[in-house]
Amino acid sequence: MAVDTPTGVLSPGTTPADASTTPVTVSFTRRADPAHTTEMIAWIRSGLLMAEAFPGFLGGGWVRPRSGSDEWHMLARFDSPDSLAGWEASPERRWWLGSAQGLAEMTRAERRTGIEGWFDTRSGSRRSARRRSPRHAGSRPPRSGWRSSR
Repeated sequence: MAVDTPTGVLSPGTTPADASTTPVTVSFTRRADPAHTTEMIAWIRSGLLMAEAFPGFLGGGWVRPRSGSDEWHMLARFDSPDSLAGWEASPERRWWLGSAQGLAEMTRAERRTGIEGWFDTRSGSRRSARRRSPRHAGSRPPRSGWRSSR
């Protein structure tokens, strides 16, 4: 189970002392009018380009909304909470966020130090793959695209 801390969410087995050197990923969602797709793409790319110049930046990206959606999902990863804090407190980031006034509205932000929780369903339930019993000799081949070399 992940643990909430002031700098984000720690992975199981990570102590707060370890957190100062643990990479951290921030995800955020913005809403923008679908008529301004070109402007949103330019805005996101400019923010990632600025973040690349910051110490500790490990990478980032964005996912375009499905057709007609007004949501944009973005990720940025830094080598430590301190590096992320440096980016978040920077004048460059303040300018970048200010440039989105009237274009995009922040709807959600989340920080994590591991992958726990990124892919869980909102209700907290997890789907598990059902294990199929092996077929006995002489049965039909599996229905995959792979063929046996027999």
